[in-house]
Amino acid sequence: MTTTNIPITFMDIDNHSFYFTAEDDGLEEDTFNKSVKFSVHEIQSMDQKILTLNKEENKFLFQCLTDKERCEHKFECKFTIHIYQSNSRESIVGRPVMLYANKGEEKMVACCHGNCEIQAEAMKLPNKVDATADKALFYMKELASTDTVVFESALYRNHFLGFQRDEKNPWQHKLVLIQQVDGTDSRNEFLKLPPHSCCSGGGAKSTG
Repeated sequence: MTTTNIPITFMDIDNHSFYFTAEDDGLEEDTFNKSVKFSVHEIQSMDQKILTLNKEENKFLFQCLTDKERCEHKFECKFTIHIYQSNSRESIVGRPVMLYANKGEEKMVACCHGNCEIQAEAMKLPNKVDATADKALFYMKELASTDTVVFESALYRNHFLGFQRDEKNPWQHKLVLIQQVDGTDSRNEFLKLPPHSCCSGGGAKSTG
């Protein structure tokens, strides 16, 4: 819980120590509540690779796909960005979101794991997140004067969704977390595009 500006009251001095008590300001712990707002997109890197869910391997990959490949059942190119509402006092620039693609009836959610890995986990979106550090929560930030967005991990601050070559499969680029050291990195920047016409569900959809 953030304690900035919570009233405190002086109580006593004992053995050269000062004792205070914090008043109850009625605030809850920092929480994130699932909103009704979401939008559906193709997510494209700055070098025109498309983020996909490989349904056979349950992996998020960036790939250069033809129109025909976009329509194959093997790949899901349509991603939902679901917005969460926050009561956090932290000064954070960006919307709390969760990112997922559908595999049948399952939501395959982008989740942070050790060694900056991002894994596709089948899960139901929680209605409430009780901590600011959650493996599936990201802060979506719009870059000034552009149509570009970045996704900062709530679990690993100053680490952003990006892509890098898979060492095991050098012809593939996987979704990972990349630490932002000095300025922006084009591997962290993405365009939100309307879904391709052959994607199930047609055009982009939004409830907010």
